Amino acid sequence: MKYFIVLYNTFLWAMIISFIMFKNLWLEMRMNIGLCFFIIWALLFIIFIFINNKKHIFEKHSIFSLINLIVCFIIALIILSPSAILYTPSSIIRDGLYAKRLLKLNTINIALFIFMFGGILIILISSLNKKFNKK
Repeated sequence: MKYFIVLYNTFLWAMIISFIMFKNLWLEMRMNIGLCFFIIWALLFIIFIFINNKKHIFEKHSIFSLINLIVCFIIALIILSPSAILYTPSSIIRDGLYAKRLLKLNTINIALFIFMFGGILIILISSLNKKFNKK
C-alpha cells in the first residue's frame, strides 16, 4: 500500500510541475510536456520511495494525501483557468503516451477521475482499516 500512496502523491506533484511547464510558452512549443510529465513522475516516485524507506514521511498517509489533493487542486486552479483544467491534464497525458489518434480526451478524463477520487478513497479506507485492526 505504501507504494500506491507514493505513486498517488507523486502523480499530483508531477502534474503540477507539468502544468507550470505547460504555461511557459517557450517550453510548451519545444518540448513534449507529456513525456516530461512521465519522466518527472518516475523520478519523484523513485526519490520518495528511497526517502520514505529511511524517514517514513508518509506515516499519516491518509491525512497527508487528502491535504495534498486539495492543495494541488487549488494550485492547479491558480495556474490554469477552471475551463482549462478540464482538458489540460488529459491532453498532457495523451501527448506523453503518443496516442493522439487512439485516445479521446474524455476517455482519459474518466480514467483520471477514477484514479484521483478512487485513489484517495482507497487510501482513506486502508487507513481506517488499519486503525480498526490495531484495536
